[in-house]
Amino acid sequence: MSRRASLLLRASVIWTFWVWVVLVRNMIVGNFAGSFKLVHIALAVVSLAFAVVTWHITSTSRRFTREVERERRPRGERMSPAQLALGVVRLGMRKRTGRGSPEPAAQVDQVQVDQVQVDQAQLPVPAPGLSPD
Repeated sequence: MSRRASLLLRASVIWTFWVWVVLVRNMIVGNFAGSFKLVHIALAVVSLAFAVVTWHITSTSRRFTREVERERRPRGERMSPAQLALGVVRLGMRKRTGRGSPEPAAQVDQVQVDQVQVDQAQLPVPAPGLSPD
């Protein structure tokens, strides 16, 4: 579950609690028929039970989502700075010259970044449709 969805559900749970607590307080203090009070307090109990279950499901789902996201991309499998730099060169990122016109990136077989040398053959092939120019 996304963080946005989780926050929306939790906000609705807090709102539900607020509304029903105020209503029950007014029911107890107010001058209403006994059956009217009983029905509305029963509705409040059911709504508050749903709110508690919603909060619990949201918390469990967010915890599960965070664990899955952590396992999906372990820290050791992320691109190194050298791989990232070579990827930028391979995709044909252009740097600006003083004249304001783009200049194609240099065609290189190796890139050295932060004392790490990576051969171009170590990197995955760019996605179809992406060309160096």
